[in-house]
Amino acid sequence: MNDTQFINHISNNFNCSKLAARAIVNIFTESVYLAIAEGNNVDIKSFGKFKVSNSKERKIFSYKNGKSKAYKKQHRLLFSPASDLKLAMR
Repeated sequence: MNDTQFINHISNNFNCSKLAARAIVNIFTESVYLAIAEGNNVDIKSFGKFKVSNSKERKIFSYKNGKSKAYKKQHRLLFSPASDLKLAMR
């Protein structure tokens, strides 16, 4: 399902215009983006959890050339689906 199909689905189920449905989707995604940008986790019951994972900067040793090099810190976004969503996928 792409975003147009998703917006059509929302507008049909809630008897609202496509513009209103698009606004709902945009508000939802912007809220998730802002929370993640601030480093907060987003937990949506019966859907899943978006978690920000931060790794520290460290040095690693390369056995290939025998030298160590710096490994930059990284920010990763992890998603773990809720049990309801896992059941829906079966």
